[in-house]
Formats: sequence, C-alpha cells, structure tokens
Amino acid sequence: MNMLAELERYCCFKNEGCNWQGPNYLVDKHEKSCVHRSKELLLTELTTKDAEIRTLTEKNYLLEKSNKDLQAVAIQLTERVTFLEKKVRVYDAFFKAEGESSFKESDLQRVVRLRRLELLAEDSGKDGDRS
Repeated sequence: MNMLAELERYCCFKNEGCNWQGPNYLVDKHEKSCVHRSKELLLTELTTKDAEIRTLTEKNYLLEKSNKDLQAVAIQLTERVTFLEKKVRVYDAFFKAEGESSFKESDLQRVVRLRRLELLAEDSGKDGDRS
C-alpha cells in the first residue's frame, strides 16, 4: 500500500457525533454504513432504494407474465405435435394398407379415400380440441 492509503482519517460525520477514525482506504466503507449520517441523506437513500424496488418489482411481474405465456404456448405446441404425430401414424397405416392392394385405384375410389381421410382428420381435430 502507499502512504496515503495508510493515512489516518476521521469520519465526515464527526460533527454529528461519530468517533470513528481509521485508514484512508476504509473511509468510504465506513461512511456508507455510519449510523451518524444525516436524516436527509438517509431519506434520500431510502427514496432511491424504494424507486429501485418498484422498478424491479414491475420488471419481475412482466417477466413472470411473459414466462407464463411462453409456458402456455409450449404446452399448446407439445399437444399439437403429439396430435400430428398420431395423425401421421394413422395416415401411414392407412396408405400402407391401401398401397398393398393389387388393383389400380379409380378416381372415384381416390375421392372416397380422401374424403375418409378428411373426416378422420376432422374427428381427430375435435378430439384434440377436447383435451
């Protein structure tokens, strides 16, 4: 350490009754916690801290709301993925069973098969809405 850091100093609140005396490098630390600080200074610090608490409380509320909204979206997306996975398995099974036949599908048969798939999708969509 240098000589200035070791220099003994009094607290700046000595006139208010503080008897602290210590090395220069500890003055700031002491003065921030000195019990003899003026009421005006303490009131200013409290006002500043209250404003900071209000700001942080508002930010916390907004972040919690955003988090809840994101969790709801994640749940909806997970349910949608599960629904679509089931739908793909049904379509795969349907097309595989249809593809194993040895006859050529007519346009009318293709329309009927597509309509069945649409009805199946609508029924699956209704089931997905109920969950």
